[in-house]
Amino acid sequence: MTSSTDGVLPPFRGGRMMVLAGGVGAAGLVATLAVGLVGGDEARRQAWASYLFGFTYWAGVAVCALIWLCAFHAVKARWVVVVRRALELMAASVGVFIPLLLPVLVGLRALYPWVDMETYLATLAPHARHAMEVKRAWFSEGFFLLRQVLYFATWVVVAELLLRWSRAQDEGQAPLLTRRQRLLGPVALPPLALTLTFASVDWLMGLEPLFFSTIYGVYYFAGSFLGALAVLTLLALRAEGEGAFGRLVTPPHLHSLGKLLLAFTVFWAYVAFSQLLLTWIANLPEEVPYYLRRWEGGWQGASWMLLLAHFAVPFLALLPRARKWDRRYLGAVCMWLLAVHALDLYWLVMPAFRAGTGMGPRITDVTAWLGVGGLAVAFGFWRARGGYTAPVADPFLGDSLAYTTPL
Repeated sequence: MTSSTDGVLPPFRGGRMMVLAGGVGAAGLVATLAVGLVGGDEARRQAWASYLFGFTYWAGVAVCALIWLCAFHAVKARWVVVVRRALELMAASVGVFIPLLLPVLVGLRALYPWVDMETYLATLAPHARHAMEVKRAWFSEGFFLLRQVLYFATWVVVAELLLRWSRAQDEGQAPLLTRRQRLLGPVALPPLALTLTFASVDWLMGLEPLFFSTIYGVYYFAGSFLGALAVLTLLALRAEGEGAFGRLVTPPHLHSLGKLLLAFTVFWAYVAFSQLLLTWIANLPEEVPYYLRRWEGGWQGASWMLLLAHFAVPFLALLPRARKWDRRYLGAVCMWLLAVHALDLYWLVMPAFRAGTGMGPRITDVTAWLGVGGLAVAFGFWRARGGYTAPVADPFLGDSLAYTTPL
């Protein structure tokens, strides 16, 4: 057992990075607000859409970092201990999305057609109107808000408990805290999976409420899960300087992270193809327009790019075993995965607002993405300050430091 007194890591400072990320985030959100206010009604609606794009991107990464953390506890993984605190801090950043949800709540009417249900129903054909009447109890503002409270309460409680218990070990408190973490991990996985699934329905599928898919939540999870792993791998590669855990990360750790990246690249492609195939086979009038909007009016390029850039390129890049030991190469692949995950979320959100106008990005798409992301990263650095960036007193840290895989 390694303790914090053995000089494994000094406490983390990171004030400069926190201020930088916070400045970028604040500037991005102010710019998004300014563009939305200067333009007319359409510009404001586009600004709300851009904000939702940025919010769902970063919130999904934070929640899926929590799911990764719980999954590692569930399987009692030892090799991951050196990078686990980064996951804990990523997961704990879910708390910052509570205030960041407020603009989505303010913009409900601009974002979701079901908010003005009577007007929306008047635009629908009889069969579609009947389908929406069946869903009417779900699509109400009060129930929407209640569900958000439930989602975030679940995420914040689990994330805070796991981080608190892990940090308590750093201060020499009871080793039984490891048992608590390993018990909470598997217990929390089902409610985390359910809340993320319903959140994806509320945030994204609700943009086009006639569409329905039983694996829509899995699709959103698959992309965000891969994005969270890419962020973790980048942190393991770039966490340098005083108090940073990168000095503890060895090539075998990176190799295992690379294998997981490869596996969940395939998983995303499998889920995406399954949803498309089932929609094509069923050929229902409520479902088909969802894909037509993403294949016509200038969106064909984005759909083909997802196939090639989100699956074919990273799959082939991560397939060679030796490449997963190359730090620069693996870092470049992670950056690529985060970029195509942004394309994926853009493809989910924007055709609901820009059908027939093409996929050309607006300035608010960039500013909102940077704004939400910058504040989330700043919050993570703030939570990390003054503590250790690895669980220095975890009883299995020594096993993790000695971890090796065959060359």
